[in-house]
Amino acid sequence: MRKQGAEYESMALGPAERGDGGGGVFVTPDGAGVAANSPRRNAVGRGWLLVVALAAAVGAVSFLSNITSDEQLSGQADVVLAARWSLSLIVNAGAVWAALSVAAGYRARSRWAAVVSGAAAPTLALVVHYGAGVVTGWIGAATWSGDNLMWFAAAVLLGPFLGLIGHAARRPTGAGMAAALVAPAGAVLQPVIMGTLRWDGSVPWPNALAGLVSSIVLIVAGVTGVCALARIRLSRPSSPSPGCVSK
Repeated sequence: MRKQGAEYESMALGPAERGDGGGGVFVTPDGAGVAANSPRRNAVGRGWLLVVALAAAVGAVSFLSNITSDEQLSGQADVVLAARWSLSLIVNAGAVWAALSVAAGYRARSRWAAVVSGAAAPTLALVVHYGAGVVTGWIGAATWSGDNLMWFAAAVLLGPFLGLIGHAARRPTGAGMAAALVAPAGAVLQPVIMGTLRWDGSVPWPNALAGLVSSIVLIVAGVTGVCALARIRLSRPSSPSPGCVSK
């Protein structure tokens, strides 16, 4: 029976069958049984709230970092332009948006949930980004049509695959380690592949500086992520704990 206003369904089991002292057993949308008011259920809820907050934050910062001024356009605020454009290039990097899907998939407790959440996380970020533009008047209603639709298409088409990678990263195996390294490795490789790790003398200096700074930040963040993940993984027991890895 579905409880009004809750995300979980109560299983029709008696207290003795549940073995939870009458507190009830709930099933998450992706099929994981969790005891009512248990630390595990609370952790699952906090994890999803974190993913939603992260997606909304990326969408909001992405929008704010694209707001310019007449002074920046006229060359009277080049320092501000360089700082703003650096932030914009970082938060709008493909590696950052891909990491949203990977993070959402990591929180999912089943493959199907990883597929759905992998597409939903970047889509939410896009809705926040363009929605803020429409509400504030910085972006017109044409936002929801034309070339911008390709970003929504990318979220729907690539998000599920990245979500599955995040879900695979839950496994304490070599394959799980490889999956966990996809997001930070992407941050390292993007500037190298795009050729932005250099000073571009063909553009004004604020743009050249922003391209170089954003590339360095992505690489440093990626290397830090790789080292942190390696340290965490190597410190774990070789055998998985019961219930920690989904099948």
